[in-house]
Amino acid sequence: MSSISPQEIKQEFLKSKMGIAGITILAILVAISIIAMIAIPLETFQEWNNPGHWISYPKVAIPIWVNLFMTEKIPEHRILETPSIQTNSQGVISLTSHQFGLNFNYDDFPNDFIYEFSSEYSGSPLLQMTVIRPDGIKLELITTSLPFSNSKTIHSERIFSTDGAIKKNLSLQSELFAFTIDKLSAKTLFFQKHKQMSP
Repeated sequence: MSSISPQEIKQEFLKSKMGIAGITILAILVAISIIAMIAIPLETFQEWNNPGHWISYPKVAIPIWVNLFMTEKIPEHRILETPSIQTNSQGVISLTSHQFGLNFNYDDFPNDFIYEFSSEYSGSPLLQMTVIRPDGIKLELITTSLPFSNSKTIHSERIFSTDGAIKKNLSLQSELFAFTIDKLSAKTLFFQKHKQMSP
């Protein structure tokens, strides 16, 4: 039985375009894996299986580039991190306002929205959330007191658009709408395209 030398195997392999393409792809994948292990911090890998992390970065979010191939633009996953901050103080009362502007040019409603915040305070401050639509309608979403604390504390929380308190507050403002809102979600009322409010 004749033996085949490594040189002969190499020559046969180099004749195959599919073989060369396969090795090239494999080499690229190995290189990317090595770069990822070196460049990406260990904390990022630890967050991979953390369910709390994926609330802000959902696994099922569709990539932005999908809109390049669609006639109807779907909403992209966005994180707004730079609000316009205004602070007013009168005696012991201090009012801090965080305002986010959003230009929503899509053909569908978003799946959901979340307001995530962290606040340092003492006592029991009042949190109010309001949405001002492009047509000027102001919707009061939620008014709630944060947990009381005698000393300085940091409170973090996420408020979802599906929160029952938001739905209840919107139903109390139903007179602003020229249609029944009982079966409509908060996101629909915020992002509807046409002005459908009563005068």
